[in-house]
Amino acid sequence: VHVTLGKPREFPSFGWDNEYGTRHVSVPPFAASSYLMTNGDYWQFVKDAEQGYATPTHWCEAGWAWRTHRQATHPYFWNLDHDNDEKSRYQLRTIFQVLDM
Repeated sequence: VHVTLGKPREFPSFGWDNEYGTRHVSVPPFAASSYLMTNGDYWQFVKDAEQGYATPTHWCEAGWAWRTHRQATHPYFWNLDHDNDEKSRYQLRTIFQVLDM
């Protein structure tokens, strides 16, 4: 499937800087779940040392370079709590509060 992304600079509504301009891409076939992924679901992926967050094949080249440079071991909006056991060591940082996961 071929899709066109982006919006013109003169578009009348607000847009983030990365939404402007036009990009044409081909999207190969893929499968998607009918359910939303939770932070708990994603945590399983993050903690999987062999097939998870630290696996280069899950990243584009620029993303892997960023992850390597930042030495990221988890999403930026997660806090790592070193004082808790493994199941509660990550916390989700939201706009107004930090939530245990």
